[in-house]
Amino acid sequence: MVWAKGQQYRHVVVFNKNNLTANCRLYDVTLIDAKPDEPEILAAIANSTLVAFFKTFYGRYTGTEGSFEMMAIDLNLLELPDPRNAPKAVAKKLCNAFARLCKRYTTAMVEEAFMDCRSSERIKKLAENPVELPNELKMADRRDLDLAVFELLGVSDASEREKLVEELYHETANHFRQIRIVEVQKQEQRAKSDGREFRTDELAADLWDSLPDEDKQPLAEWLANKVADGQPVNIPEGEARLPDATDFLDASTVFFRLPGADKADFKPLKLPSRPHAELAHFAWQQKIHGNMTLPKTEKAARELLAAATARLNALTAKADDLARSRTSDERKAMDLSRLLVHWMIHGKPSRATKQEAGVSE
Repeated sequence: MVWAKGQQYRHVVVFNKNNLTANCRLYDVTLIDAKPDEPEILAAIANSTLVAFFKTFYGRYTGTEGSFEMMAIDLNLLELPDPRNAPKAVAKKLCNAFARLCKRYTTAMVEEAFMDCRSSERIKKLAENPVELPNELKMADRRDLDLAVFELLGVSDASEREKLVEELYHETANHFRQIRIVEVQKQEQRAKSDGREFRTDELAADLWDSLPDEDKQPLAEWLANKVADGQPVNIPEGEARLPDATDFLDASTVFFRLPGADKADFKPLKLPSRPHAELAHFAWQQKIHGNMTLPKTEKAARELLAAATARLNALTAKADDLARSRTSDERKAMDLSRLLVHWMIHGKPSRATKQEAGVSE
């Protein structure tokens, strides 16, 4: 299958029966050691409303305007009904419904009145009305597909399957209604800004709110949580130098020059091993200063350095991806990405911190 990284109100997973190559913002999804009919059954399941609703608990909204993204790690975690457990009769229902669905254009899972609305006042009035199913959730092929998915999950009673589908459709439509309401409000706020472009920190704050809590944890705190007991060191500000790993005498030493000191006045910080030195230098590179605790053993220091580097690379890639989802201006995207990475490493400054520093909102 081909799964799009970025989605919004539609849910489409392409059955890649011609084995076309996916790239960039598309993911290849392959069923390993599958029987001949299982990939198509999985594609049918993946296009069900149940999966369209479940995916919102695994991915993330990039900002407040309805743009939804799933990273590869999210897609790997997404739970799907197992096509290998499908009885022949259920498999036939799934494939038949999916074949019919593939013959038409898949529309949005949000009420048409909300999609047509551009006014926050009007959309508030619309929100007072009971949830009405959008056309996509009224289609017979989709309903047959969703009924077959619930039958695959073991709901043997036909009336119970109908009831579950109705509840699923109501919750799905209501979820996307709430997303659309916020989107319209944000669009109107931008329109009222008299053409003023959003500042980088405003865009960054919007994206920051969409991040999961684990991505907001400062790197120093993350490192501290990884070391229960170890060697305390002080990482000073100023300039740092790490000798080459082949240096016979100083491979395990980081040299620091304090601010205001003579250019040649470097003080050695001797550490137990090369990985300890690299870890201390890594912290200094990320502008993490002051007291920190390094692991006791060389192996633990090496593993922590590898994990910290992987985390930083992942956060940097995510920040770059999010930045480019909000602006096509290359310079602005780079500035936005750098600011997001800075916040991911050091934490987002609070309002009080900004006021103390003399920074306006």
